[in-house]
Amino acid sequence: YHFSKRMTDIYNPYSLIYSLQSKNIGNYWFITGTPNYLINLMSGNSKTLKDYVGKYYSTELFYDYMAVKASPLPMIYQSGYLTIKDYNKATNTYLLDIPNNEVARGFIAFTAGGYLNVENSDCLSLCTDLYMQLLNGSMEDFIEILTAFLGDIPYDCHESLKDAKMMEKHFSYTFYLIMRLVGSSCQTYAEKRNSHGRADVILELKEHVYIFEFKLDGTVDDALKQIDSQGYAVPYLRDKRKLHKIGVVFSGETKNVADWREV
Repeated sequence: YHFSKRMTDIYNPYSLIYSLQSKNIGNYWFITGTPNYLINLMSGNSKTLKDYVGKYYSTELFYDYMAVKASPLPMIYQSGYLTIKDYNKATNTYLLDIPNNEVARGFIAFTAGGYLNVENSDCLSLCTDLYMQLLNGSMEDFIEILTAFLGDIPYDCHESLKDAKMMEKHFSYTFYLIMRLVGSSCQTYAEKRNSHGRADVILELKEHVYIFEFKLDGTVDDALKQIDSQGYAVPYLRDKRKLHKIGVVFSGETKNVADWREV
């Protein structure tokens, strides 16, 4: 953890101590307390988890001790789920991000479970299955597993989605949460910017790169055309990894995958 512009390292040894005591590696720090209060704070805010992580902030935005739904960032930071990763002297701002893989996996599991109204164990099991398909380059099985999971989400989870824009954001955020749970072996980028636009989701693995473009009640052709026209794949032209471009259409009626294609 870091608490100042000097970036002095403060180490929390809780997990290490318990790992040595039990002779077993586990997520001991995270299970000492569940972040339900953070989930409740974030549930009343229009922003999602991906809107907070990996961004620069001035101190007044995260040093306040007030726990309010309109501004949950201070509580997320002060609870240890975000920490300072960098300081920009020119702008006097701090980069906040999740401290490590243990905190990331635990926090995102609870966030996904609360957001989707499903068991945390179901989310973790799903991510293991999806990761295996990504390693194998098997997008057909990947989409089949994802479709089955989305079909099991309770219908009332979608009741707050009043318009198409909110629903499209919901599907994109759901996919982001699921893929962040996969862990550090799969780098997940949401709305990654390039010179022409922003890709919905890009996944980078050791041997594969997956570029996803999502459409709500649209067409797969439109999704794939956008990947090409906006140059989402250009940064990977000299990359030795296998490149996958995937268009996915979600249905506003079924709240699930309606169509997809990989090129």
